[in-house]
Amino acid sequence: MQRMTNVENLNRLIGRGLPTTVAMEVDAGRLDEEFEVALWTTRREAEGWAKDAANRSATFKPVWDFDPSRFYLALDGEKPDTIDAATLTVVEVPVGELHGALQHGSGRDEDPWSKRYWSKTAVIAYRWALGLAVTPPLIRPWKGEIVIAGGMHRLHLARHYGAQSMPVLVWRDELEEVVRILPSARAP
Repeated sequence: MQRMTNVENLNRLIGRGLPTTVAMEVDAGRLDEEFEVALWTTRREAEGWAKDAANRSATFKPVWDFDPSRFYLALDGEKPDTIDAATLTVVEVPVGELHGALQHGSGRDEDPWSKRYWSKTAVIAYRWALGLAVTPPLIRPWKGEIVIAGGMHRLHLARHYGAQSMPVLVWRDELEEVVRILPSARAP
């Protein structure tokens, strides 16, 4: 039998700044309340922060989150129970080598701060400005090239800020093919 949403609790969660769909997931016990409130608060704060050109032009050192319980965040819209973190591994790759191996659809021809990418770029840059970590991008091999399965904004923003190498998530069963395409890939 499916559990009914507690309207009072749902209203309380929405009052804490959670979107309705996220509040429903928290109410159902599928998402952690405090983590989601902090995440959505940061997203709202990032928008105002990024309006200041001085903030956008600053240089940030990417900070990465290696907690397997949050690897699901590499894929937009996924929930903690949709990805088995044990099936993923982390490898460090030279950014130039990775960029050179990207399939055309995973590349970028615009600045990360362009209007098209602005909202997601703002959240990532703001987190890095505060020293807060983000989950590494998830890459996959495809026809001898690399595609970004999740975290395209993270990759391109790290490159924009001059990162020479970065961690990426890889499905363990695709690691051999990824290393064939990116021979410098190494465990961090």
